[in-house]
Amino acid sequence: MPISSSIGIALFGGDDELTADELVVEADIAMYDAKEAGKDRYAVYERTDGRRELRSIRGNWNERLRTAVEDDRFVLHAQPIMPICSNGTPTFELLLRLPDDHGDLIPPGTFLYNAERFGLIEQIDRWVLRQAVGHLSASHAAGTDLMLTVNVSGKTMGDPGLGVRRRATRRARRATPASGDRDHGDRGGAGFASFYYLKHLKFDYLKIDGEFIRNLCATPTDQLVVQAVVSIAQGLNTRTVAEFVGDDATVDLLRTLGVDYGQGYHLGRPAALDQTLPYLLGTRSSA
Repeated sequence: MPISSSIGIALFGGDDELTADELVVEADIAMYDAKEAGKDRYAVYERTDGRRELRSIRGNWNERLRTAVEDDRFVLHAQPIMPICSNGTPTFELLLRLPDDHGDLIPPGTFLYNAERFGLIEQIDRWVLRQAVGHLSASHAAGTDLMLTVNVSGKTMGDPGLGVRRRATRRARRATPASGDRDHGDRGGAGFASFYYLKHLKFDYLKIDGEFIRNLCATPTDQLVVQAVVSIAQGLNTRTVAEFVGDDATVDLLRTLGVDYGQGYHLGRPAALDQTLPYLLGTRSSA
């Protein structure tokens, strides 16, 4: 397989009052300039006024994310995954949030890109996994069945030590596999790459991309795609989850097509854990 390189260069001299972190950010910006210019090339950082502002923004994100990791500042919300053609354990997807300086919550799409670039994504993924296992253990201790799903980066999924750490964390928190340790494929029906993963990886659940769900009732092509994904999933003894479910008509059609679970604002919005997870409901009022 041919390999190409995109290189970012930041120049500095004796008169430059820059820290090592600022130089790294400049080189990082230049590297992405090289990528956007077509890859397999280099780019040199230019210190214009606009570039200085961009460097400051990215430097601030670097510091903010490192502080959040070190000081445990992230928070989790949960969104329900509701049964359509299946019955079973209450299931929720855990969603990462980062409080800003005013207490407002920043969605992950705003900061995960920077977390990957600054090499912090694996630490954040491990934090989410520890939190999930902790809630599974606490729910089990409270006598409540619970299943949680989490999203992790491709870099973490490719870590050969992930399974070992997951089992060690589960043992430390006394959570059993039946407490909700399942593998989810994300997202089925999004392209031929998804079929490659289906062939080579084993999933317990397969999520159907919202691109095929938003206009499901009005789009025969989307209906054919969903029907095909359901058929494949059933043949693999895998359950399906449709995301971005927006109304009752879509729920009814998903039920006709045999989709097992649905997720979307119509079925339940993300909210704080003490407002969503069954074993925590009522803790706010009793606190």
